[in-house]
Amino acid sequence: MAVLRNKTIWSYLIRTAWLQICLAVISSSSFAAPIAIVNHSFESNPAPVPSDITSGVANGWSPYNPMSTAGVFYGSLFAAPDNYPAGAPDGDHVQVNFISANNPAGEEFGVFQTLNATLEENTIYTLTVEVGNINSGFNDLNATPNDPNDDPFFNIMGFNGYRVELRTDSVSGSGSTLIADTLSNTDGNDIPDGEFRTVTLTYDSRNATISLIGEQLEILLVNLNEIDPNFVGHDRETNFDNVRLNTGPAPLKSSKVPMPESALFIFGFSIFALAIVRTRIPR
Repeated sequence: MAVLRNKTIWSYLIRTAWLQICLAVISSSSFAAPIAIVNHSFESNPAPVPSDITSGVANGWSPYNPMSTAGVFYGSLFAAPDNYPAGAPDGDHVQVNFISANNPAGEEFGVFQTLNATLEENTIYTLTVEVGNINSGFNDLNATPNDPNDDPFFNIMGFNGYRVELRTDSVSGSGSTLIADTLSNTDGNDIPDGEFRTVTLTYDSRNATISLIGEQLEILLVNLNEIDPNFVGHDRETNFDNVRLNTGPAPLKSSKVPMPESALFIFGFSIFALAIVRTRIPR
């Protein structure tokens, strides 16, 4: 009887400890789930050859020009070889937000997309975007790749700044609400000419007011259109590519489930307790 009781206690303690470990690991894990973004990599309106540009706002996106700034140009650039020696971060094309030097500076513009997804409770949102600082070069705007003589040279040295935003769009039509953003400085050192950098921002929906829960999510990509003091008189352009939005469960602020370290402690303590029981229960 003593041996049976000893084995029963051992079995109970081991099962309990391992259950605590498994529950703790599961509760502390984040399972990322992507949210669909239409034309996330700006490939739907392709240019025929490298360095060519197709004009117009990319499919799935809408123009953002709050000050009705004159001279704003939207397009898709086949990102090589003049402007980006390494090419686009994803696919061949990148989104173009361009304005020439003789048009107003300091008036931001860009593109946005309202997603077929809503802000959910207890969720972590991670928005990741590749942001590019284009290099000067020859680009074909006339879809005539066999005639290099009509390819103008664009002097776009310097960095003009960007802002990436995650917003909610009210279903009542009252407008959109900023929930997270990140922006650059414009000293020319943020992103070198001819290169891309990964920009990431996160948002915890536990910080949202109840009125925002259930509203559609929106992504905004902005060219700040600032003049780089080292390159006054140059055209101004910012490029974007490979826009991704992932979600995961927010960690529990308080939980009765121990964290893995605590569960391991329980496991060790169970073995210690069993050793004591074995010494006190007659065989």
